[in-house]
Amino acid sequence: MTVKITQALKNLLETEKLNADELCLRFSQWKLSDEYGSYYFGKDSAYIKPPIDGKQYKLRHVHLIPVKDKVQLSAWNKAWELGKRKTSNRALIYVDDNKGNFLLIFIITRKRLNDFADLYPDVKTALQHWYRVVKTNDFNSFNELKTLFPHADQVGKLTVFNIAGNKVRLIAAIHYNSHRIYIRNVLTHTEYDKNKWKE
Repeated sequence: MTVKITQALKNLLETEKLNADELCLRFSQWKLSDEYGSYYFGKDSAYIKPPIDGKQYKLRHVHLIPVKDKVQLSAWNKAWELGKRKTSNRALIYVDDNKGNFLLIFIITRKRLNDFADLYPDVKTALQHWYRVVKTNDFNSFNELKTLFPHADQVGKLTVFNIAGNKVRLIAAIHYNSHRIYIRNVLTHTEYDKNKWKE
């Protein structure tokens, strides 16, 4: 088995003071067991889109132990003790060639949402609602998105969501072809009006 890692993921791990070699080793050990065989890795799923080399289900993600969220860590530990499927808001994106070779691509999180909610707890519920809606819907176009988010605006290649009665502006890049949403910024109305996010 060969496990490689992208430079982008190495850089991310460095900023989080995590060891890339250790992640690769734990990933290998997990792959040699099963989905429930590692404390550090949880639910493993494939993406239908985007296809890799013209084939679906090649790009995958596995939930990772939630290192900074105490509530999720408690739920993770309980699932581990009961031998149940573990989920979190951190996921490792990876791909394999079905020959035992893996490329670890990146870790996605809800960090921007969580950090903002920690600073402004009065909008936490509204942010959680936004996240649930986008997580459970596949939007094929901006017009489709507008049916659930009528106050969303397109600004260049980005989409701006008005959240919590216009207290919050969430700026995202939406890839409709792969049904992926990447959060660029979460700002207060005042921060948004300064236009620094456009730089």
